[in-house]
Amino acid sequence: MNFLRNPHTTFSKHDLIERLWSFDETPSDAVIKTHIKGLRHKLQTAGCHNDLISTIYGFGYKLNVDFC
Repeated sequence: MNFLRNPHTTFSKHDLIERLWSFDETPSDAVIKTHIKGLRHKLQTAGCHNDLISTIYGFGYKLNVDFC
C-alpha cells in the first residue's frame, strides 16, 4: 500500500487511481471515497480506535503518522 511505504506523502485521488487500478476505464473519485471508507471501517473493526487515514480536503488522503 502506498500509504505505508510513504507515510508523510499526501496522495491525490488521481494518484491513487493511477497506482491502484490498471483498467482501461478508470474509476471515478467516488470509488476512491468508498474504498477509503471501507478501509477505515476494517481498521476500526480490527481494533484501531484512531483514524489512520487523514483526509486532506480538496486534495486526497495521507497516513496519519501519529496514529497510536
